[in-house]
Amino acid sequence: SLHSMVRYGSPVIPLFGFVASLAPLAAVIMARVFANSEQSIFRFLLVYLIFAIPFSLSVYLSYWFGDQWDVLREVGAFIDQQLIIYDMGGILYSNSGLFRTGEIAAWHAAMASIALIVFATKSRLVSVRLLLGILMALLIGAIVLTGRRKMLMALVIFASVYSFLLSYYWQHIRRIVGLAMVLVVAVVTLMLYQTDDTTQAMYVGRSLTVFDEAGDRLGMAWNLGESGFNRAGIFGAGAGVSAQGLQSFGAGGQLGGAAEAGLGKIVGELGVVGVLVNLILLIALARHFIRLFRAVPIRYYNLTVLMAAFSATIVANGVTFLVATQLYGDIFVLLMLGIMLGFLFATESIAGLYLRHEETRKQHSENEVQAVME
Repeated sequence: SLHSMVRYGSPVIPLFGFVASLAPLAAVIMARVFANSEQSIFRFLLVYLIFAIPFSLSVYLSYWFGDQWDVLREVGAFIDQQLIIYDMGGILYSNSGLFRTGEIAAWHAAMASIALIVFATKSRLVSVRLLLGILMALLIGAIVLTGRRKMLMALVIFASVYSFLLSYYWQHIRRIVGLAMVLVVAVVTLMLYQTDDTTQAMYVGRSLTVFDEAGDRLGMAWNLGESGFNRAGIFGAGAGVSAQGLQSFGAGGQLGGAAEAGLGKIVGELGVVGVLVNLILLIALARHFIRLFRAVPIRYYNLTVLMAAFSATIVANGVTFLVATQLYGDIFVLLMLGIMLGFLFATESIAGLYLRHEETRKQHSENEVQAVME
C-alpha cells in the first residue's frame, strides 16, 4: 500500500488494496470470537440461508420478467450496457435477480447450495434431505440462468474436497448416502431443466461446457500471471491498482487484462515477493489445518462436518480466484469468506471446550464413585 501511495500520489489506490487485503482478516477475528459453539455457527448459516435463498431464486424472476421490472435488471441495463453473452450460437443475458449482478447472484446461489449440503449431511431425516435437495436444484438452475459457469465448477470442487475430507473421518459412509441423494436430485433436476425451449437449452448447454474448458482456463490464468509480471516487473505495480474504477485516480489500465486472473492480480500488484509471501502463508495455513483435522476427535460429528465444509469452500473459492478475480472485488464476498475461515479456526477451540467438559464430567463421576465406596 505504501508502494502505491508513493508511486501514484493518491490515497484512494492504496486504500482499495489495503481494504481488499485486510477486510477478510477482520472477518476472521470477528467469526473466531463469535463462534463459541457449533450451534452458533449453524445459526449463522441458517440466517444466511433465510436471506440468500429467496434473493438467489429471484434470478428466475429476472429471466421471466426482467424486461418489465427495472429492479430485476442488471446494473448498467438502464443505459443499455447489460452484460451480453455471445455463446451457443446466440445471445444470452446474465440474469441477476435482486442481486443486480450475475457474478454476485451466482456466488450466493453456490454458497447457499453449500450451506444446504452441510445441513443435509447433518440431518438424519430423509424428508429433510429431499427438501434440501430440491432447494439446491433450484439454486443450481439459478446459477445456470446467470450465465456465470465457474460457480458450477466451484460446486464440483467443493463436493470433491468435502467428500474426501469426510472420508478421512468416517470409517463407514451411511450419511454420505444422504449427501449423494441430495446431489443426485440436484443433477437430475438440472438435466430435466433442458427442455425444448431454445433459450433454456442454450443456458444449460453453455453451463455444461465449463467442464470441457477447465484446463484452458487454468492455462490462461498462468499466461495472465506472466503478463502481470511483464507489465509490472519484479516488485509489482502496488496494492490496489487492479481495482475497478481507478482510471479516475491515475492507475487505470496498469495491469490490463492480466488482473482478470488471480495469479496475474497478485503478481501485478505485489510482484514476485508478494507471490512468495502468499505461498509461505498458504503452506503455513495448510499445515495448521492438517494438524487441526488430526486434533479434533472423530466423535464430534457436527464439528467435523463444519470443518470439512469450510475447508472445501475455501479451496473451491481459491481455485475460482485463480481464473477470475472480478467477483472477489466485492467487499461482502470477502467478508463472508473471512467469516468461514474464522469459523474453521474456531472449531479447534470448540473441540477443546468439549474435551474439558468431558474431563470435568469424568472427574465428577470418579469423585462420586469414590465417595460411595468410602
